[in-house]
Amino acid sequence: HGEMGGGSISVWDVQEQPPFLSPPRVRTFAQAPTRIEAKHNGVFLEVCLPLLNPADWPLGVSNLVWLDPRDEFLRVLLAVDHCVADWRCDLRDWLVQVELGSQKANCLPLWPPLPECRPGQGRREATAIEAAAAAAAACAAAAAA
Repeated sequence: HGEMGGGSISVWDVQEQPPFLSPPRVRTFAQAPTRIEAKHNGVFLEVCLPLLNPADWPLGVSNLVWLDPRDEFLRVLLAVDHCVADWRCDLRDWLVQVELGSQKANCLPLWPPLPECRPGQGRREATAIEAAAAAAAACAAAAAA
């Protein structure tokens, strides 16, 4: 955490020979992350950042950033504001966009879903997406109120 309320993420590689740690790769944020997690076996880092107006949003909504842990500067792969970030991976791997006050949602896959979630493999995919769309619509309605 920085002196002015910001925060940083540092990533090292473990090496077999001395020096056993690589020099750190660092990404700094204006606010301290609330959660950092390696996803899909470390393919990317998921970083949750606090909202500027948390009282206006339901619990579990935060700003979300995906970082490339192998990149020298931990480049941003995806940044989504006001994201339902506290869900199981197979649900969160879809981007559901809802305009403020709208009753419709657009659903786009961000990551290849689990084999049992792929189209034609049963009802699970539709159920997950419908649940995500309903949650996103509820968040949009709450924010518009």
